[in-house]
Amino acid sequence: VLTTEVELGTETGTETGTETGTETGTETGTETGTETGTETGTSLVAARGQTLHALVSQLEGNNFLSWLTSSTGIQGLLESKAKASYLPANSEEVVNNSNQLRAEPASLRHPMTLVKSSASFLFVPIPFKDNGSFFLNLQSYESPIWYLFYILLLVIAFSLVRGTIRREFTTIAATIFSILFIIESSLVEVNVGTSIRHRSVLMIGILVAIVNQRRIKPDSHVK
Repeated sequence: VLTTEVELGTETGTETGTETGTETGTETGTETGTETGTETGTSLVAARGQTLHALVSQLEGNNFLSWLTSSTGIQGLLESKAKASYLPANSEEVVNNSNQLRAEPASLRHPMTLVKSSASFLFVPIPFKDNGSFFLNLQSYESPIWYLFYILLLVIAFSLVRGTIRREFTTIAATIFSILFIIESSLVEVNVGTSIRHRSVLMIGILVAIVNQRRIKPDSHVK
């Protein structure tokens, strides 16, 4: 009887100790591995332009602006857009978005790059297309107005060459300035958002050329 009790006690103790140790070790290892892998794989980074994230941060730190934008629903919209713009770190989406927001500067060694970079400087952001960020998509709706001014600049430039408008110094200088500014920008701009802000300078030259251009009467001569 004593022998039997000792054997039962030994088996019970051994089984309990073995099972407990095994289960604890297995559960700990599994949980640790799963949690670490999940956290690492789903870490997110702010993408699709930093202006949106900076603006949301500024609104949260200003009580008056936070109240004003909250009451109008603007803050909720901005926060939802900012939340949706977080992407997995080191993912292909982040790389593609970074490339989309980067402007490729032209090189004088490759003249064709001047055409490509100048077109990017003038026409991006493009309406009704994902341009890589919330504010670029918003700004794209004013692009048709810019396109109209580009056409007017071309008309003035060709009119100066043909002599159908007066070749006054101010008109010539404003036209040349605008053309050189486009070329210079195509060589130095490396970020789409920055190039759009710099593009506002171009409007000065175009407006001066438009305001100062004078058509020549049919019975007069080019001056």
